[in-house]
Amino acid sequence: VSLAASFRKYPTAKDSLEDNGQLLANGLSWDPTFYQTSWRENAKTYREATKGLTGKYATDPLYDTKLNQLIENWNLSQYD
Repeated sequence: VSLAASFRKYPTAKDSLEDNGQLLANGLSWDPTFYQTSWRENAKTYREATKGLTGKYATDPLYDTKLNQLIENWNLSQYD
């Protein structure tokens, strides 16, 4: 799925990750709860969280499936 959009540029990876965290935690200016379905308090599993990002954070309709595969392949749920 293609979508024209602006991208941000950061001086460091740390700055990028911090901004991304703020975006997911604080939502968008017009909807602070936009990503609430992915918040730990609302998503009982990582699968629910990734589903909540699909169609919002990423336009790829298979975003959750792809993230889930990465999480499982690299055993990333150990960091939950």
